Amino acid sequence: MRKRMSRILSGLLVSVLVISTGSVVQAEDQRGSAAGKPKVEAEAIAGQEEGAKALESMGSTEMAKEITAKATVEGKIPVSNVVTGKEEPKDVGSIKYFNTDQYKKGSRYGYGQKVSLKKGVLSLTVGVVADSTDNAWFGIYKDANLTQKVSEDYVTKGYTRTKDFWVPKNGTYYIGVYSNISSSAVPGTREVDFVAVAVTVDGNDRTLTSGKWIAVGVKGKQTNYFKFKVKKAGYITVPMTSDGSARSCKVTLCNSKKKALTNELSLGGIYTKSIVYGVKKGTYYIKVKYPYSSTDAYTFKVTSNSSIKEKSGTKKAKAVTLKKSKTKKGTIQAGSGQADWYKFKKTSKKKTTVTIGGRTNDKIKVTLYRGSKKIATGTFNYSHKGYEFTMTNYPKGTYYIKIERGSKKSSGWYSVKWK
Repeated sequence: MRKRMSRILSGLLVSVLVISTGSVVQAEDQRGSAAGKPKVEAEAIAGQEEGAKALESMGSTEMAKEITAKATVEGKIPVSNVVTGKEEPKDVGSIKYFNTDQYKKGSRYGYGQKVSLKKGVLSLTVGVVADSTDNAWFGIYKDANLTQKVSEDYVTKGYTRTKDFWVPKNGTYYIGVYSNISSSAVPGTREVDFVAVAVTVDGNDRTLTSGKWIAVGVKGKQTNYFKFKVKKAGYITVPMTSDGSARSCKVTLCNSKKKALTNELSLGGIYTKSIVYGVKKGTYYIKVKYPYSSTDAYTFKVTSNSSIKEKSGTKKAKAVTLKKSKTKKGTIQAGSGQADWYKFKKTSKKKTTVTIGGRTNDKIKVTLYRGSKKIATGTFNYSHKGYEFTMTNYPKGTYYIKIERGSKKSSGWYSVKWK
């Protein structure tokens, strides 16, 4: 997301400078079985090895249209908030200052603008017109005189530059541009003509709304806990992404006290389209760990996909009957060791197939019994869609199916059917 936004911001300013002033401004780069013998055959049902893209890059023609559609605001740096990761700046600021008392910042001259920022990332792009008299520094500061810097960078006249600055906490700051114009220069004879635009990305923990993307500003191996309320028992999903460094972010489902219920999985997993967790009604936290030391941003969402009205037995003696060719669904809930039991009655020696479908963040274990005798066991993990047992030459009788988590960190949903 950051690379895409930086490209748009830098290109935006280059276009405005060329169109509005005629100056050529360059963007600085930153950055089978024998007869009569029973046999059970089991196999995993493979899933698609496909990552889901969260954001798409904008083509050059489309970007040009976006750039030329922007309005120019005189005397101000427009600041846009990126909430979902798809927003783009609407305006570009155009500002000119001189070495006069109006623009004096302590012992230097510049332009400062008071802003209210949230902890996170502020991406600021500044372009200085080629025929300006001076180069410039720009950044985030604690004071109106731009002397108490939080972070700053440098841009040469005739160029644009984009820099991602880290905002350490919610508060009031100043963003601006200044230059070291000599105090001996005749007042009003030195000028800096620049254009600028800024976007912010919130880096705070927050409450998620099902199905809504959020953008998250991060720095230095940051960990966030996003609150999420589940209204009905079922399952939730976290889509995989191909969006830059977000691919390496690690996701864990936690309970209402932020204790981990599941294993860590990468948002860039290649074996499934999404991470799936089985859940009951209640409050959870989605823990996301950003692994790098750089300043960046990623997009993220959680969706409560379905509530499942489950009817299963809590033990073998209470196993629920499965009708032939009828599918039942259930959940393996995060943090719970409860197994689900089903049974069916085989009325002939004909070939019988038991199919288990579903999704999990780890592994789901399935065991098949004839009476009290275990006849087959299998597991499927997050890279597969389920499991299938083929029973050949097995006698009539009652059979039992036990479905449970494959590890203490497993959860998910399943479907079960026999025919």
